[in-house]
Amino acid sequence: MIFYRGPLIAAVYAALLFPLYGQAQLYNYSYTDTRGTKVNAEPSRAYLNPGSAITLNLISGLDRYERVTVTRSSDNVQMFQSVTGLVTVADRITAANGSEYYGKSMTLPVLGEGTFSLKSETLDNKSNVVATTSYTFNIDTTPPVLPDPMQWIRSGLQYGSLDVFGDRGATQTISLSNVSDAKSGLDKADWFAVDSNGVRRTVNAQLNSLTGVIQALAAVAAGSTVAPVSPAYYTVGFRVYDKAGNWTETSHRSGIDRTIPTYIQYQVLNAKTGVWENYVPGMTIYENPVKFRFKRLKSDSTNFNGTEFGWVDQITNTDNTYFYTEAAVSYPETYVYYELFTKAGLNITFRYNSLKFTVGSGVVEAPRYLSGQYHSRDSNTWTPTDTVRFTKPDCIDMGRVNVEPRPYVQTATIIGIGSCDIAVGESSCQVSMNYCKTSGKGYVPYQIHVRGTGTYANLGGLQSHFYTYWDMNPPVINSIVSNPLDKTVVMLVTDSDVTNDWTSYMWATNIFNLALKDERNKVTTLSPKSVAVLNYQLKQVTFDYSALDSGKYTATGAATDTYNNTAELMLSSTILHDVTPPGVSISFEGKPADGALVKGLENLVITLTDDMTKATLKSITLSGGPTSDKVSVGWYSQGADKYGLNYPRIFPATDDADSYLLTAVAMDEAGNSTTKSSRFRYVPNNLIEFNTIKTLAVGMGLKTSDNQPLAYLRTNSIRKKDGSLITGVQTGTLTVRKDAAFAVSMNGSTVVPGDSKDITIDFGQGEGILIPIFPATSGNVGESSFMIELPQIQ
Repeated sequence: MIFYRGPLIAAVYAALLFPLYGQAQLYNYSYTDTRGTKVNAEPSRAYLNPGSAITLNLISGLDRYERVTVTRSSDNVQMFQSVTGLVTVADRITAANGSEYYGKSMTLPVLGEGTFSLKSETLDNKSNVVATTSYTFNIDTTPPVLPDPMQWIRSGLQYGSLDVFGDRGATQTISLSNVSDAKSGLDKADWFAVDSNGVRRTVNAQLNSLTGVIQALAAVAAGSTVAPVSPAYYTVGFRVYDKAGNWTETSHRSGIDRTIPTYIQYQVLNAKTGVWENYVPGMTIYENPVKFRFKRLKSDSTNFNGTEFGWVDQITNTDNTYFYTEAAVSYPETYVYYELFTKAGLNITFRYNSLKFTVGSGVVEAPRYLSGQYHSRDSNTWTPTDTVRFTKPDCIDMGRVNVEPRPYVQTATIIGIGSCDIAVGESSCQVSMNYCKTSGKGYVPYQIHVRGTGTYANLGGLQSHFYTYWDMNPPVINSIVSNPLDKTVVMLVTDSDVTNDWTSYMWATNIFNLALKDERNKVTTLSPKSVAVLNYQLKQVTFDYSALDSGKYTATGAATDTYNNTAELMLSSTILHDVTPPGVSISFEGKPADGALVKGLENLVITLTDDMTKATLKSITLSGGPTSDKVSVGWYSQGADKYGLNYPRIFPATDDADSYLLTAVAMDEAGNSTTKSSRFRYVPNNLIEFNTIKTLAVGMGLKTSDNQPLAYLRTNSIRKKDGSLITGVQTGTLTVRKDAAFAVSMNGSTVVPGDSKDITIDFGQGEGILIPIFPATSGNVGESSFMIELPQIQ
């Protein structure tokens, strides 16, 4: 039987044996925040809110120390300095996201609030600094301040309150004002509702961080997402977060009602019989104005049902089952309407112009308004309707009122401006006026009344309005910034003219564009990718320039309101639009590493290139090998755009089946990323190879007649890189190739093919070793290759 070592590999390697220069890298911060939530924060996170001590998780390499220094930025006082123990093979850490790496963790003392700089230095075994990385972080444990109670904001109409409101009608929004955060700044806000079972439901609220105003629009505040049951009572409120993750909330007990009772009967009083009759289109009326009423159930009214849910408006009279609301209607009616309200502020609008009657003998119809036009003095034009919009200074000097002819004189009055008479059988008259707007913004509707005269003075009334709108104030572009990583430009735009009630639609800024000029002065104009309403006056406008050709651009944003007032703001920096991903190469001794036998990880070089912007490594992962391992690996700089690897624990792999896959991810400043993988076999740079050992197929240690092991591993003295001898008891790993013919026993450990086990080897005073080796079972004939690894010298 042949016991084959062929070749026996005793891989005595460790970081101490090689001139490695590991870059100290902060993997993440971990702590419990001010609300008791466990947090694992990336190094790029600017603000932290620890409610406990912060733990620094450092990715390093074997046989390295990590020294951390923390300095308070405000006064440059050193708050902390400490050095870890030596990083060993036992320091393999599994992160919260499942990634694994070699490194150390270090707990900081309580630092208090403020800005801090963190310097992480990697030291070799002689305490020499071989790499340094610096970070900045801010600690903010103070939550936002909410000094004012919540406010229910009226859209218009009647009824509704913070105590009971609906998703439309009188409710415009629920608002919170003067919200602030003096440290990290306001980040976001939620609107929540907690039902009677304690179930909490949450949606995003609108936050204007510039003004400290937070809102939940009616459709959101009382919507089915947070309040699936209606009508019902909820504990509603806002939770406001700062950028560090601290939050404060305020709440109120409110009834939410999205329902309107369904039963309504319309009735008309028959002037001949004195009986109220159900309205039927075309029914005959015997008087004008006509008496009209709304018939509703008392059980649907908050005046009778003992709840806050249901009708709440005017009551003329009642009976045992119903209540009634009466009105006088001049027929035909062109404008007047009646609103029926619930206590939550929801409404039904009944327009009297929808009534269709047959006029009885001797009954005369009321005036009927048809239209109005107005003459602009400066532009010398007439409007097509009774609406005037001033987009620049101008005056209205004449108004025309158009009506149906009547057998009596009609008087048309624009309240507050003037009046004119319309003769019998005529259809219009003109009102002289001097109505000017030269600045600012506003909305004023002037009532237009058309009435009969003499015997018919009781007919007619409010018929329409002379509607005037004006806005000569441009919006404001608060900021314009570029985000190279996602290739966007973001503008914040405020239109202070926008109101927070039912008139909000009258003023708006809805037209946005971004003009990009390249180096050849070619201008490309982009429309928004998205427009987010952060608050009723504030919008966040995002433009996507990713489809443009690669190059340098200047950018100017523009915002135009509905009155053609325009604001512009130029981006202060040039956009470096890089559409080409960075180049990544992995080489060994100047040649591609893919498919090579790599001798020593320190001889692998990762090189980055980019045609326009700076490229950096984001992650490196090493996977595969005899143990099918996967570990995140740190790196260090070898000069401009060249990087070497920190050492993880790695086993030799001399055949393709056990090869390693090295995957490097790089990203440039424009957000383009490249993933490069290279597969290679691996042996350490200080490989010691032995000849084939032959022995008998006997599963025990045999000796010769002079008491020497029949098969053994022997070495002379082995020295470290610094020249000192390897002495004493060292921990190693015995690995048997998976294609081996039999298991191998050594120093009391038996390893089957394809497996590895830890063993101890006593190097004594450094004079060398002699270790018996034999098959683990008898009778197997063949070859078994094995290796002994000393991953770290103690």
